[in-house]
Amino acid sequence: MRALAHLLGGLLLTVALELPVAAIFGFRRTDELVAVALASGVSYPMLSLASAFVPAGVDGYEHLLWIAGLEIAVVVAEWKLLVYALRGPNRALLTSCVMNAVSFSGGLVFFRPC
Repeated sequence: MRALAHLLGGLLLTVALELPVAAIFGFRRTDELVAVALASGVSYPMLSLASAFVPAGVDGYEHLLWIAGLEIAVVVAEWKLLVYALRGPNRALLTSCVMNAVSFSGGLVFFRPC
């Protein structure tokens, strides 16, 4: 139950941080904001699941490389979802990059590793 609460908390934080970023980049219509929220709703649980497969005992730069690889996969997935859902806005890749940088930073602040 605690894991589910952590997952939902992380998802809510992600959406709360990414929607304003998307609005700054011009995604302001309801359908656009719904697409952003759905892209986050799809990618966040997948990232959480994939991060469970980072090998035990990995730390330092190797851990950073694993996390960076997972985050890059999320950026690409969200970018492709936004392009598909919104019929190809040119700003989708940059928006996805900035959204994920902001939500990753927010996650570090709110869910600091022990």
